[in-house]
Amino acid sequence: MQTLIKFALGLAKKILAHPATGRGAWCRHLLLRSTAALLISCVIAPTVSGEDSSPVKLPPRIRAALAENASFFSGAHIKGQRDRRFLADAKTVLRALKTVVTEDDFTQSLRFELRFKGPLFRESIEYLPADNVYTRDAIYEISYDGTRFMLGYKRLKDPAFLSNVQIFTPAIATEYGKLQGDADSLAHMKFWYLHETGFTGPQTMASLGRPVASAILEAAARGQIVSLRDAPDGNKELVEVVIRAPEPWQSRSTFDIETHEPFTSLKNGTDAMQMRIEKERRQLAGKQRLIRFWLNRTLGYAVVEKWEMREHTGETMFHTKNSDFVKVTGGNVWLPNRSVVESFADLTAPLYVSPRPLYETSIRIDQCTSATFDDDAFRIWYAEPGVVVTDWTSRKATLQEPDQYQVPASPDDSPKPSSS
Repeated sequence: MQTLIKFALGLAKKILAHPATGRGAWCRHLLLRSTAALLISCVIAPTVSGEDSSPVKLPPRIRAALAENASFFSGAHIKGQRDRRFLADAKTVLRALKTVVTEDDFTQSLRFELRFKGPLFRESIEYLPADNVYTRDAIYEISYDGTRFMLGYKRLKDPAFLSNVQIFTPAIATEYGKLQGDADSLAHMKFWYLHETGFTGPQTMASLGRPVASAILEAAARGQIVSLRDAPDGNKELVEVVIRAPEPWQSRSTFDIETHEPFTSLKNGTDAMQMRIEKERRQLAGKQRLIRFWLNRTLGYAVVEKWEMREHTGETMFHTKNSDFVKVTGGNVWLPNRSVVESFADLTAPLYVSPRPLYETSIRIDQCTSATFDDDAFRIWYAEPGVVVTDWTSRKATLQEPDQYQVPASPDDSPKPSSS
């Protein structure tokens, strides 16, 4: 094994020592990709669980610390901002990602707010002033209040213009999604901060009702821990955990691409882009990602650095560094006030991974505190007259024809309450 590692490192040095252009540059990229995959197999494969080895288990002290960290979200209030900047020529990046999004929209700053109470959540994303008429000065929201699953869109300067609330139960939302060819078509939860700091929230309709959990503990429960060791840089404060997980970009849709009318009718602009993305996502079926975490022992095993890689190629897709840690409870729970992510890939081009980072995402936290919320805090409702409410839980609603009305100017004009 040591011989293979030395061979791979020597090969990488030789490749990097000889710059190339044109067709030679492409060949050089392929060789580097193959070398990276060889190194990953050499370093990680010896600890993979399988027929001849026991599953990798986390020590009790790490399990306890990760569980304590996740428990913070049983009642938490978080506010922050997400910013992006290009790390290469903007036009080149957008062309590589095959997106129709403009430079300004791609780098638009977003404010976000997260509220958690056990399995209940509300995520609010505010689009700051920009050139895009639909997204500027607007808030998108998604929530689960224990019974209802809700989506909201509110214009801040003119609430009556296009603002709306959609109300489902998880079961109805799932059936509605199936009509579109994907049971999770409404599961638009982002949870950027959770993802970069080693936690996982609800990601599908079926997972609504589950509280925020440690991504590593979730992987351990599924037998997906690949390796556990001291971090290879020699820093004794750090421990490295590698997990294997199904490729999250692979499509969950089951409709026939050639005959599904809503899909075959996608012809131009963003519609055509969605068609291409769906076709590429289907090519990722059965693929896996390796996610490498560095945990800091002195910070309650908080995630200080993270890499996501394609297992079959060894390509790095994302590299996250967390910093400015603060203690958020009376115990030993530490969370970062800053996360910086270098992206080598993007969902708009699911099959493409750049050899160099394309853009950087910065997440800055302004508030991260324990909080106690009433259940009503997870109900999305806009009281401004003219807001359109589309209610699939009403007694008058069917899956194809929901009950729809506008928020009245007077309480006397209110429709009868819906039945949940």
